[in-house]
Amino acid sequence: MAYTPIEELCPLRHRLLERNIHIIWTAKCLFPALALAVPTIVTFWGNHGMDMFQVMVLESFFAIVMVVGEVPAGYLADFTGRKRALQGGGFSLCLGTLWYTVASGFNEFLIAELFIAFGMSLISGADEALLFDTLKEQGREEHFSRIWGEISSIEIAVGAGALLIGGFLGTLLSLRHPFLFAAIAYGAFTIVVTFLVEADHAAEKASRAGIRDLVRVGKQVLLQNPRTRTLILIAASLFSGSQASFWLLQPYFKECGLALYLNGVVLAALSLIASVLCWHIGRIERERGFSRIVSALTLLQTGTLLLVALSSSVWLIPAFGFLQATRAFLRVTVTQRLNFLVDPHRRATSISVKNCVEKLSYSVLLIPCGAVADAHGLGAAFLLCAATTGVGVGLAFLVGDAFLERAVSQTQEAH
Repeated sequence: MAYTPIEELCPLRHRLLERNIHIIWTAKCLFPALALAVPTIVTFWGNHGMDMFQVMVLESFFAIVMVVGEVPAGYLADFTGRKRALQGGGFSLCLGTLWYTVASGFNEFLIAELFIAFGMSLISGADEALLFDTLKEQGREEHFSRIWGEISSIEIAVGAGALLIGGFLGTLLSLRHPFLFAAIAYGAFTIVVTFLVEADHAAEKASRAGIRDLVRVGKQVLLQNPRTRTLILIAASLFSGSQASFWLLQPYFKECGLALYLNGVVLAALSLIASVLCWHIGRIERERGFSRIVSALTLLQTGTLLLVALSSSVWLIPAFGFLQATRAFLRVTVTQRLNFLVDPHRRATSISVKNCVEKLSYSVLLIPCGAVADAHGLGAAFLLCAATTGVGVGLAFLVGDAFLERAVSQTQEAH
């Protein structure tokens, strides 16, 4: 039977689906608003009596909340709709950033982190799954990698701008003002996603919606399918090492003698590197191959962390740009491959399982990293992050599927 484009079958539906893509673009430009607070947040916490160990405990709490909420949130997105998940996530992020404008002390910061983590859990996977399902209903799912890469690139570029502005806001106004502006942006995010429509796969409900089905999806992608297991373990190893080291950057900048307002400038420049890489990562992967990219990223990330562990110098700060290559890879390439390897009705749940494992490995690393930083210095903490990356990726290949690239190619052809 000949394929009939959806725009010929139902022009109104086609226009609504096209609008989905533009709305997702807009929402993803609002999503990195929290970056306004990032350049000065460690200083903000420090001004309220927190040391690096407490900073890492706070972020570990954040990660654990996301671990607890990530998979159920993705599951709810699959069975109640991606749109509702995005609305709830935006509202929760708005509440969390607003609370930071009045919170003071570790215990009150925990409340803010709870709201923010819950909001991110609701959004995680839902936006990617809705875009993929929108393109699939249009018969254009093969363009997902390009479009999601472009969206991710713009999102990171906007985040870079937010980092740049946030450093000056925190320095010139107060360390609470970045949170206020972030809350306004998340309020706008919540309104914008109200205009989304559910794609066919997102709107369908499973015949058995229960916790056992949720556990079954996790079991499939982590235990029964070696291809998805390899992807998820690689992503977790790279994510935990790069993200844990991120919280060491501001103390490292301070050791290098960098002024506080310049934190935003440096972090913005690093984010722009990730933005450019996101735009091109799909093409690079097609040309070079998945395994080569993983090997290169592992060497670059491990080498960078070893280098900064040995010396504190402003001349080494550009080396952190290599960690942004990891960020681009995780956002685009891994998501694309996972989408092709899982049941279409379980995409949001499967992506959330991946994110859950990433956050779990990250939360496990954070507390010893903070303790090591306080006891032995930043260099020892960077060494711990480097070891996590190298050992983790090596183990992922040992327990994974050696024929991952060929397997994914065959799956794409089948689709």
